[in-house]
Parts: sequence; structure tokens; C-alpha cells
Amino acid sequence: WRPFRCRGRIRRVRAKYGRAVFEYVSRQVGGETGRFVEEIWFARGRITGVRERIAPTGSTVAAFVLGDPILQTPVGQGTALLADAGFLIGPHDRPIVNEPQGETYCVGIVTTPVGCRPTLGLAPATLRGRIVDLLQAWPRAAGLRRELSSCRTPAEALDLIEAAVRTPEPFDRKAFARCEAAVGQLSAEPTRPVSDIATGLRVSHGYLDRQFGEQVGLSPRTLARILRMCRLLEVID
Repeated sequence: WRPFRCRGRIRRVRAKYGRAVFEYVSRQVGGETGRFVEEIWFARGRITGVRERIAPTGSTVAAFVLGDPILQTPVGQGTALLADAGFLIGPHDRPIVNEPQGETYCVGIVTTPVGCRPTLGLAPATLRGRIVDLLQAWPRAAGLRRELSSCRTPAEALDLIEAAVRTPEPFDRKAFARCEAAVGQLSAEPTRPVSDIATGLRVSHGYLDRQFGEQVGLSPRTLARILRMCRLLEVID
């Protein structure tokens, strides 16, 4: 769902594989919404024989499928989903196998690690390691998908999604701010002891673990391991 990462700007990528053209457009959302949503994206094209393992990021991913179905399979946890309308990937610490069954035509939302509840109104802990039908999990999804199907350009589709996520769902701002700070410190220094972070935030290690699980859906140690792996992958490629 994120073949090309893009931070801080809008980028359009056109990759040619023989006669096929794959278009991917990524956009970051500014203002307070940027604390909840890492990016929104548009992807369309056909690449024959794609079966890719996608590394975990600690985020929640919501994708509207507007073209052929896409098979999403969590490796070692949960059950596979053949998504013909949309899929929702909860916080996960194992790879996901992505298999388009034809033309990829999707519009998606990637939350920040703490952004699942403000963006979608869903408890991330209940989605951990799972891939579920987006339209069943998120009440607003069916209406948004109908509107997306009439969009004529990637920019128009992204404008629609950006407007939809501008107003957050109800959430505990105090708990969010504490866990957002902890995520920021882990991102800057993934090997830092969680106990040190808890002390700096003036809570116990156990309290931070519990609140982190509620807000992120993963433990601080698990997210730190994912962030270390992501940093390694960025250095390699």
C-alpha cells in the first residue's frame, strides 16, 4: 500500500513495467491532522505477478479498493482477507503479503502510530494483527467509497479523503499527548529504555505500557523494535 514513501511534500511516481504504468501519489496532511494521519495516497495500475511482503510500521492502514480485489494476508497472525471494497490493517509487528488480483486501484489512509482512534474512531488494540473489511469496521467508509468512485483525478480523490479526516473522532487528548511524546522519543532513539521515557513523562513504566497499548495497539518495546527495523531498511534501500 506504500510502494514509495514520501515525507513533507506531494510526489507523483510513474513506474513503467513493459506496457504497464503504475501511478502512485502521496500527500501529507498539515495542521493538527498531521498528528493523526501520516499520509494519504492514491495508487492505480497493473503490474503482473505481484506478491510482495510489506514490512510493519506500527501504523493502521485504511484502503478503499475501487478496482479489482486485493488479497491481504498477515504473516503468522490473523486471517487473510480478499478485499473487493476496502481493507483495514490494524497495528501489526509482522509482515503483510499484498497480492493484487488484477488492476490496483486504491485510495488509502496511513495513520500515525497514535492516530487510529482520532482518525477512525476505533480502538487500535482490538485491531492488532488483524486485517478486516473496511466498510464493516468504519461506519463512514461506505459513503466515502461512493464519493471516491466518482472522482476523476488523483488530486480530487486525495482532496476528498483529506477533507474527511480533518475533523477528528473523540479521543482522550491527555493520553494521546503522552503516548505521542513517547512515540517521538522512541522514533528519535529506538534503543532508549522505556523506563527512562516513562520517568521523563512522570508515570510508571507499567502505566505507560498500559496506556501505550490502548492508544497505539502495541507495546513500547514492540514499536521500538519496528522502528529499528524501519531505520535499517531505509539505510539498506
